[in-house]
Formats: sequence, structure tokens, C-alpha cells
Amino acid sequence: MSKVNFYSEKEIQVIKQAIATGENHIILAKNLSKEMKRPFQGVYYKLRKLANSSTKKTRKYTRKTSEESTDNGITLKSGFVFDFSPKRAEMFKDHVRIYF
Repeated sequence: MSKVNFYSEKEIQVIKQAIATGENHIILAKNLSKEMKRPFQGVYYKLRKLANSSTKKTRKYTRKTSEESTDNGITLKSGFVFDFSPKRAEMFKDHVRIYF
């Protein structure tokens, strides 16, 4: 049975400093694994985990708004009228149903 070898605070600080350089994570993990005498996969996983936890995950969501057009794009023959009024409307969390 293998012994679990946790990362020391010094090793974590070295990894965080390496992440701050902005170099490719694979290259960093190869260099750090040789330096720390640890397996590449373990160092790479720890590096990715620290990189993901240290960055702020903020996204700006923009709502797409449709510009209202004054032209409806349809020319109707004389005497033809759109006279639709819904008989019933149901509102749900994710959609709306309109019955004519």
C-alpha cells in the first residue's frame, strides 16, 4: 500500500508562483515534477486545481435585445385584417403558451 504524500505549503507556494508566470501548464508540471521528485500527473492535477481555484470566475452576460422595426415587412391586400386576440395565456417558468 502506498503512502499518501500531501503537498507542503512551500510546494503549494512554488506552484502558485509558477502559475503566475503564465507559462503552459504541461511545461510547468514537467519542470516542477522533476524539481519536487513527484509524478508528472499528480503535479499537473494539483497545478490545474490551484489554477482554477485561484482565478476569479466572472462572466459578463449581455442580453440580446431585438431592435423594434417600424416596418412589418408584409403588404396586405385591401380588406385583409389581422384580428387576433388570445383566448387564454398560460405563463410557466421557462415559457409562455398563448391560445387563440
